[in-house]
Amino acid sequence: MAVYKLTNQILKYAWGSKTLMPELLGYDNSENEPMAELWMGAHPKASSDVHMQNGDIPLDEMISKSPETVLGGRISNGFSGRLPFLFKVLAAGSPLSIQAHPTLDEAAAGWARENEAGIALDAFNRNYKDDNHKPEIICALSEYHAMRGFRQAGVIAANFRKIMIPELDAAVSALEAASASPAGDESSVSAAVSAALKNFFTVIMQLSDIDRTALVGKALEKAENEELPDSRWIKRFAELYPGDIGIVSPLYLNIVTLQPGEAMYLPAGELHAYLEGIGMELMANSDNVLRGGLTPKHVDVPELLSTLNFNPTKPEILNPVKLNNAESAYITPAPEFYLSKIDLSGGYELPVESYGPEPPSIFICTEGSAIIEDSTSDSSVEIMQGETAFASFGSRMKLQGRAVIYRASVPAAGVVK
Repeated sequence: MAVYKLTNQILKYAWGSKTLMPELLGYDNSENEPMAELWMGAHPKASSDVHMQNGDIPLDEMISKSPETVLGGRISNGFSGRLPFLFKVLAAGSPLSIQAHPTLDEAAAGWARENEAGIALDAFNRNYKDDNHKPEIICALSEYHAMRGFRQAGVIAANFRKIMIPELDAAVSALEAASASPAGDESSVSAAVSAALKNFFTVIMQLSDIDRTALVGKALEKAENEELPDSRWIKRFAELYPGDIGIVSPLYLNIVTLQPGEAMYLPAGELHAYLEGIGMELMANSDNVLRGGLTPKHVDVPELLSTLNFNPTKPEILNPVKLNNAESAYITPAPEFYLSKIDLSGGYELPVESYGPEPPSIFICTEGSAIIEDSTSDSSVEIMQGETAFASFGSRMKLQGRAVIYRASVPAAGVVK
């Protein structure tokens, strides 16, 4: 029961922005490198380090030595002695790959299957990096552009009629038929649309090189004349990933723009891609990704098809729910994580009564500075812009200062896996 400062790793993927994270967190980037993700948590790929009096220790190691003390019995028992969430700052200067994440059962089966096959964790064709699922929430700190979920079947069909090639005619006709089905049993109509969507996407992903080139060429020709919805993104994707089938994805996926403070929750099986902007991303503690385009990395089409939700969706925008004068929370169904924003810029304090005894939490300061005190251990830390802290289970915290802070934690109660 204490609060500690953290040091975290920045992952420098090629799609990362060279400016967004340095500007937000006050980091130096004199080498002008892409800063894609700041990882805060206990994932073994890039665990945070905890500053203790007798030296630093990786957070995953600290937890493994005494999981019930650090996490609390409910969380330790419910999540196999592991911190159930992974917290990130995600700064996209260019689009991430089109992707989806598996369910918990799919992840466990895939992890075991690939281990049994002897596929190395860093192998190009490795799909499963761990045995966990990866529901997630993205909260925009700037205007944030993304793709998420399939458009309505009739809309997809109309879009592809504008760039039709013979190899797609049957699949598009099936979409048109399913979307035009007469009113009847809702579940049967939905099943018909899902089946038609799955068939359409399967055909798209399995096009020959010649057919894919023809389809992408027609899409670019129309996009240059602004004759397609979201032509901007089609042209942008073609610049970055020439010839990639993901170039036509804006014609079948919803385009979403989040304004600062808005968020979006992504369950398993939802095809999506983050395109541009900076945000706070919070997820179950996993790195499992199944890709579907806009990437030079491995795309396992059969595995992706087996995990996707093929129901058309209208992306839901989440706005925060005010808890008190200083804290607002984003409510999701995920038992692994809980995201909130603490705004002390008006001089508010969060007294001990507002917190605790609490589940373990990670805090990141994006503006100003604040002191976090834990009355159970008389420990305290000051975090300034760009700095982070970890509070173990049972801490009773008081926050004071003038700051904006994002907090990742676990729901105080509820069902765990």
